[in-house]
Amino acid sequence: MATSVTTADRRTSTKRRDILRAATEIFLDAGYERASMDEIAVRAGVSKATVYSHFGSKEALFEAIIRELCQSLLTPLQVPPSSRGSPEETLLSFARSYVDLLLQPSSLALHRLLVAEAPRNPELAALSYRAGGARVVGELAAYLRQEDAKGSLAVADAKLAAEQLFGMLNGHLQIRALLRVDENPTREALDRHIRSAVATFLRGYATAPDGSGS
Repeated sequence: MATSVTTADRRTSTKRRDILRAATEIFLDAGYERASMDEIAVRAGVSKATVYSHFGSKEALFEAIIRELCQSLLTPLQVPPSSRGSPEETLLSFARSYVDLLLQPSSLALHRLLVAEAPRNPELAALSYRAGGARVVGELAAYLRQEDAKGSLAVADAKLAAEQLFGMLNGHLQIRALLRVDENPTREALDRHIRSAVATFLRGYATAPDGSGS
């Protein structure tokens, strides 16, 4: 019986991945409004009923895509505190994951799609921000509060600080990529960008020698 349950779970997980992959491709190809749940089902090799049983609605499916994109970059922040490295090590690991995701062709295409759809479908834009940007800011802010409580950093407004780090990491790096001015910066250039942003951030939120804020 245990083997049967495991096999069923594996099939369910595979179907879910196939649906997400097919939906991502179709949303990016056709745009949100013209994307068809029927076409998504066909490309995923499942029934339309299966798509709805997994996600419930087109909006929920789009939200799941955003969440899936964000999940991998949150890993450095979600390890148990006892297993974490220093703030510098943790933030560098997080920043590298974030910048790698930021510059993926699918992420850039999704960003362009959301900007184009936002005036016509503000609800979709808001949903996407809650599932993506707001969630990641919240996770980073939670980590910064923990470090503030430990005395490793001095962060009075964790949400603001998190948004500031994202601002430095995005910067013109994202603008150039979105405009196709430079979609493929070298690894050396990216590492320099990331290290500079994290170092600047840590200087701004360092504790004073007496343990108080800087």
